[in-house]
Amino acid sequence: MDEKQRQELFGELKSLLAEFGDVLVIGGEGTKYSLSTTKPIEVDGKLHEGYYFAGLRELKNIVGFYFMPIYICPELRERVPTSLQKILKGNTCFNFKKLTPELANDLKEMMNVGIETYRNKGWI
Repeated sequence: MDEKQRQELFGELKSLLAEFGDVLVIGGEGTKYSLSTTKPIEVDGKLHEGYYFAGLRELKNIVGFYFMPIYICPELRERVPTSLQKILKGNTCFNFKKLTPELANDLKEMMNVGIETYRNKGWI
């Protein structure tokens, strides 16, 4: 993937995540983009002023999408759509090389599940 393709993919994914900016705080600049909560929360005995939800990072040959809800609640991994399971690397990183309509729909679905999970925990 050349730089132009990678930047276009980053832009497409960023636009998709920006749809959730009314619920979460947008951060990052340049080749990074993130969404976080604003409520003070306690996780594993530590108090946080807001908590990371999801983010993008433009890397050499991919755009990495990081999704914290599946780290915090490992049972959510079972709800990750098959199309996204194929590009899941490690605990929370999805390596995007392209964005198909199926991947976009599944990513939106997964984002909604994550928001629902954070709401149920009282974090949003």
